[in-house]
Amino acid sequence: MVMPRFLPDEFTHTMGVDDGSEGNLLGSACEHIVLARLQAEGKSVSKPVVDTGFDFLITENGRYESIQVKKAGKKSGNKIRFRFGQSSSRGRARDKTYDQAADWFYHVLMTQYRTVVFKTHKSEVIRDGGAIARKVEMSTFVLAGEHSGRNTSLTFDIRNNIWFAQYDPVLLLVRV
Repeated sequence: MVMPRFLPDEFTHTMGVDDGSEGNLLGSACEHIVLARLQAEGKSVSKPVVDTGFDFLITENGRYESIQVKKAGKKSGNKIRFRFGQSSSRGRARDKTYDQAADWFYHVLMTQYRTVVFKTHKSEVIRDGGAIARKVEMSTFVLAGEHSGRNTSLTFDIRNNIWFAQYDPVLLLVRV
């Protein structure tokens, strides 16, 4: 699936907050977007009272499946970062194993002009040795279909994992 091209000012949106809480507010907004879409699909969604490494629990095909919601963010230049299996323990980052990771990762890319949710099963991001990949970075040009490309460390193209997309009409008016 090809999405509209990214505008030069698209990542300057700060939700009107300048007190350092923007990351928390965006993360919470991302969770609410995924929750609303899951419920719109008729899924029964539970949220753990205590953070146990996943954000939601759903029943899928007769079994419980865990969901981790992540904010997809702009790194630098034209790269978008999708984080997967990294956890921290006492301030130290470490890789999550396949058994420790949530069953599904939902990455929300949210700007003032678009909301795109990518749904990825943990089996798609398993690395040699059994650990989940920490992150995938992809160029905005590749995401918008302007260049072909694939992350060299993994064998999947995250563009195929778009689960939900909503675009401001201004993006559809942009000419190349």
